[in-house]
Amino acid sequence: MKLIDGIFIALFTLLAKSRVAVAASSVSTETETETDVETYSTQNTFTATSLEKARGLIAPKPKESLNAESEDALFWETNGNLIRQARLEFDQMYSTTATMREKNETFPLTFFNSTLQQYQIEKRMIDETLYDAIQHMYELVARGKDIEEEEEEKELNEKLLQDSEDILRDSLFIRVAPDVYQCSLFTDYGVSQIRSYLNMVKTSGIPTRRPNGMNRYGIILQEEHSSGSIGRSSGGTTMIDGSVSQRDLSLFYHVLVRDFVRPLSRMLFPKYLESIEYKNGKASSSSSNDVESYGFTIQYDANDSILGSTSKQTQETDQKLNEHTDASLYTMNVNLNLPEEYFEGSAVYFRNGIEEKNNATGKMYYADKFTTGTALFHRGLISHAAEPIKKGTRQNLVVWLMGKDGYVRAVPYDESKDQLMSVQDRWTRSFKNDDDDGTENMRKGDGTCFLGDTDSCASL
Repeated sequence: MKLIDGIFIALFTLLAKSRVAVAASSVSTETETETDVETYSTQNTFTATSLEKARGLIAPKPKESLNAESEDALFWETNGNLIRQARLEFDQMYSTTATMREKNETFPLTFFNSTLQQYQIEKRMIDETLYDAIQHMYELVARGKDIEEEEEEKELNEKLLQDSEDILRDSLFIRVAPDVYQCSLFTDYGVSQIRSYLNMVKTSGIPTRRPNGMNRYGIILQEEHSSGSIGRSSGGTTMIDGSVSQRDLSLFYHVLVRDFVRPLSRMLFPKYLESIEYKNGKASSSSSNDVESYGFTIQYDANDSILGSTSKQTQETDQKLNEHTDASLYTMNVNLNLPEEYFEGSAVYFRNGIEEKNNATGKMYYADKFTTGTALFHRGLISHAAEPIKKGTRQNLVVWLMGKDGYVRAVPYDESKDQLMSVQDRWTRSFKNDDDDGTENMRKGDGTCFLGDTDSCASL
């Protein structure tokens, strides 16, 4: 199998070895016509040379549904830089064209918190009870850092932090199966906003690469490297060719991982996280087993929803996902179907025990009520699948978390030897020795960085 240069080699080789893709599903969105997309270009005075060239590319259709991580790698390698530049141009055009924002009915997914000096997700996008509980955890962590010498007060705050985490987990999460949990994450509004941005990616006319080696339809979101930055690590490693680096969507993805997916996963699966070592007052981020992430969307379609389709008039779609494990320490999978988007089938199930794939004796657990905005959190090595979709469409957002260079910890640490990560570290937003929180490397529409001009931003 031909491998791809850069980070694509390391990540996608790991995916192939793990026989991965992600569980569950998909949804079709209303798409705009090519005329609409062309209108965006002509309405703006920006000369989108790279954008025009990228729109003229004929991307190969994905074919294989197993171990196909490097399918058509040459096309994506050859056109990777062009596609990245085209997305930057599209972002610039989008940020200055009110017609596009109005037509897509999109609003910023994040806002800049001047007190914390960080970007945060709009509260109305997140389940209110979950949002408030998580913010309470961050407040307790901040209070603990302000306590210096008073040991008794420190111990009291740590106990309060642990008790609050226990309440959050036990009251807001449902245990679906061993090492599988479910909660309400996004509101209907939040899902509709994410879908609007995904639809804008689709109607941009810029080619997108298949999400993984099993799912053929969906997109790769710009991944987060171990440096904590987006799109390009401090070492200069480039992102996967053909992934989506749309400005607002990429920033939203980074904040989602930092503030929600990572701390919640740490809370649910604490035995697989080692205590962070501090040297000279700084934490070693490389010691964390969840420092890297990989995000993507997946889509399933039963064909019946295709306008004018008959038994003789169908198109190739993904309709199910065979049993597999993920190349992740833990996975979050959230349903992005809108409330009015009806579908039948496509049930998600998990197999009891690690790697009991295709074992008829292993007990199967089904995720009931996997409705709009609902998220499943599970260990990546838990075998799982999605049954065939019978009617309608379905779409999901999936995030994998793993260690540096794709490392996946399979064995829990020894609790008796104080090896586990502390509850305070589980709820720390970023490591102390990170160059930035990841947002500094994101470009504004005018080509400058959000928080300043950095070398990695300038070289993007």
